[in-house]
Amino acid sequence: MPDPVDDELRFSLLGPVRAWRGPVQLAAGRPQQQVVLAALLLDPGRPVGLEVLLDAVWGEQLPAAAVATLRGYVSRLRRTLGAPAGAAGPLVWSDGGYLLCIPPGSVDGVRFEHLLREAAQARTAGRPARAETLLAEALALPTGAPLAGLPGRYAERHRERLAERIVDAEQQRAELGLDLGRHAELVAGLAELTAAHPLRERLRELSMLALYRCGRQAEAIAVFQDVRRRLDADLGVAPGPTLARLYERILCADPSLDPPAATPTPTIVPTTDGARPTPPRTLPRPLAGFVERRQEWARLDELAGAAAPGPVVVAGPAGSGKTTLVVRWAHAAADRFPDGQLYGDLQGFGPQGPADPGDVAHGFLRALGVPDQAVPADTAARAELFREQLRARRLLVVLDNVARPADAEPFLPEAGPAMTVVCSRDALTELVVTREAAFHPVGVFTTTTAHELLRLRLGDRRALEDTRASRRLAELCDHLPLALAIALARLVARPAWSVADLVGELEDEQVRLAAFGGPDRLGVERELGLSRRHLPEPASRLLPLLALHPGAEIDAYAAAALLDRPPGAGRGALAALAGLHLLQETGPGCFQAHDLVRLYCRRLAEEELDGAQRQLATVRLLDHYLAATAAAVGRIRAWHRLHHPAVPVTAVPSFDGPAAVHAWFRREEPAVRQLVLAAGESGEQYERACRLVENAGFLYNDVGLFRPWEETARAALAAAGAAGDAERWPHLHSNHSLALAWLGRFDEALGQSERASLLAGPADRAMLLHRFRALRSSVLVRSGRAAEAIPDSEAIVASARAGEDPRLLAQALNNLANAWAKSGDPATALPYAEESMGLLAGRSSDPYLVVSTKTYAQILHRLGRYDEAIDRIHELRALGREQGSAHVEFDFAEFMGTVLDERGRRETATEHWRRALELATEQGRPDERLRARLATG
Repeated sequence: MPDPVDDELRFSLLGPVRAWRGPVQLAAGRPQQQVVLAALLLDPGRPVGLEVLLDAVWGEQLPAAAVATLRGYVSRLRRTLGAPAGAAGPLVWSDGGYLLCIPPGSVDGVRFEHLLREAAQARTAGRPARAETLLAEALALPTGAPLAGLPGRYAERHRERLAERIVDAEQQRAELGLDLGRHAELVAGLAELTAAHPLRERLRELSMLALYRCGRQAEAIAVFQDVRRRLDADLGVAPGPTLARLYERILCADPSLDPPAATPTPTIVPTTDGARPTPPRTLPRPLAGFVERRQEWARLDELAGAAAPGPVVVAGPAGSGKTTLVVRWAHAAADRFPDGQLYGDLQGFGPQGPADPGDVAHGFLRALGVPDQAVPADTAARAELFREQLRARRLLVVLDNVARPADAEPFLPEAGPAMTVVCSRDALTELVVTREAAFHPVGVFTTTTAHELLRLRLGDRRALEDTRASRRLAELCDHLPLALAIALARLVARPAWSVADLVGELEDEQVRLAAFGGPDRLGVERELGLSRRHLPEPASRLLPLLALHPGAEIDAYAAAALLDRPPGAGRGALAALAGLHLLQETGPGCFQAHDLVRLYCRRLAEEELDGAQRQLATVRLLDHYLAATAAAVGRIRAWHRLHHPAVPVTAVPSFDGPAAVHAWFRREEPAVRQLVLAAGESGEQYERACRLVENAGFLYNDVGLFRPWEETARAALAAAGAAGDAERWPHLHSNHSLALAWLGRFDEALGQSERASLLAGPADRAMLLHRFRALRSSVLVRSGRAAEAIPDSEAIVASARAGEDPRLLAQALNNLANAWAKSGDPATALPYAEESMGLLAGRSSDPYLVVSTKTYAQILHRLGRYDEAIDRIHELRALGREQGSAHVEFDFAEFMGTVLDERGRRETATEHWRRALELATEQGRPDERLRARLATG
């Protein structure tokens, strides 16, 4: 799409639904709101009626307040899209529908269709090269699956349609490429396309023809045999006549299949005296066994097609195959650079340190025909002369292994037809900003590409005999080309080994990293070490400390705790590690290491950290999570007593509200749990672990992580017991009791609640006893002993009325109402529930309101007041989503299934119960009743 102007709106449908105003990306909102935006963009310039939008968002399952909710989505979109000062907003109501007033070219999907039409016209007019260029431009627009992540049948229908159009365009481009004699460039891309669409016969034809024209007749025949097997196994049919005829012609080496003459080579720019110099070709020999990456290759083709290409930064992790990709592409693209191709290794990440740019410039000048005596001695002068030589030449310069922007600067022309490709492990952001270099990231292999490499190196028999083992091998290699190459070299050298044999060896983390050691110039660990040399001190020091962080992801605050530095230092260290692709950013401010990097960090920790250093870093982590959980709970439950570290930490995350709190805890919970379990196993720091679980108990309850909650509470109590200190933790016993109750282990839950009551200290005994008695009453009700809970619940209410805390009274009234309702007397329960709701009115962020709303809805249902009950359960769901409470989704699904079943809508009820069963399984709830209901349907 064209470069954005300051206030121009742009939209993307060919991938995640996104919107920009100028260079700034706008928040597209929740998935349902994105569906509304997508529906408006799929046919821009025409009003979209309410019925269409309601169907797009919800299908046939319209909620009670669907129209109001839809209007809320539209209102938020209006605010998001906005308008320049003094102008009307683009989203208006017109002719019975909502209309998005934008230029058609501002939507990538519309631009895509326009380019396809232009390509078809060019092809019809006998201009295949122009048609191919237009298709390449169209295929550069998709950024993933169209409408990625959008729910519902409407989105799925349009996703399938757009995906089909993209494949059609890929197919047309391949047809044109074959017509233009570019079969060698097409082989790998067609292999990837046929792997994704194995039954599409036209793609198989094109793949066979490209292979045949490359002199790979046996592989072309193998493609036919593969599709014949698949068609027979999957559909019970034979290949179509066109494909079968092509197979016969390949067998007979039909001369009509020979490639056409290649497209004309561009004219070489002459020197000033009219002579035609021999173009320099200093590229290294391309590696055998190369597997093309279609998207990366196409992007380089696109950039090379510009009249003045400018510099390109190709960046990726060590061992990701950057150099292999660029060198192979450069050989294939030689005809685009008639004045030659130069390659220079600046050795920025080599063991001997960076090469002298002046020496590299000297070599380039000699290759361009400049005599030695005419080469200046000064690096700056050499660079100036080199740029002068490039000024009018269509020449490709590949600078490999560049560690610093300054090392590439001497070789970057100010303008002209030359193209410079800079390969680096670093993102080289300075070149992107100051020299407007195109940035082209190269990641690890996809699963399909990794499997293609296995087939290429091992042959079909070994690669396909155990596809599960082949996939696992790619996972153990982190899909990293270097690691895969080393692993495959071991298999090639051991023909008696199966892929599963090597996988079995690599599953052992103690030997995996060492197993990826290769010759002196290879080796994953060696390459990671060379990257480390270029890190600033805090980032280098953080690498071994990362082995002590047990979570899947880490943010700046946890990194700062490990470093014992302010959050800014943690943020900078993580950014430096991500810049060299030792970590990847999984979300704003959150980073993750691939398994091989994680093993490398563990190796560094073993070598560089002694026991005291490990213990101090672990204590800092525990204190960080103690402070962070206190801040998180305090943001949504300010009335609870919380633990804080003895020494205040420098900073903790800030939380906008309940949803942010719960999202943070879901991400960080694995780290919290593993720290608690490790403290329990070692017997050290058990007090910090106990305090951490008491803080986190509120969060575990809200997000519905009941099984991990029970596990951490049990481990902390066991550690306290082993230290002879079990008497100090009544709240922890209470936490454990509630987690056990959620899991349906009611006898154990009652035992723990009794234990909590006995341990209540004299200072706050009255308050603790009130809470523990309320917990015991709740457990009795959940266990089916509601009648037993009524006397105790009435006493708790009487006690709460004598106090001054309306929240405790509301909780007590709710528990009493629940006990009466579950014992079969909803009429007696109703006034208690209504009083509880009244005390909590206006407290939309209060978790007690969620509990009381659920009880009230259930009582209304038992009284036969179905419509009111359904309204309340929808209120419950809205409250739960506002607070980020995961277990409310279960309550909603189970309740709606019950009500709909009673009203004779069994099919819809079953859908809700299935969703409830999924949530019960995720949260560890008892699910026997749900399974029984589903079994009877």
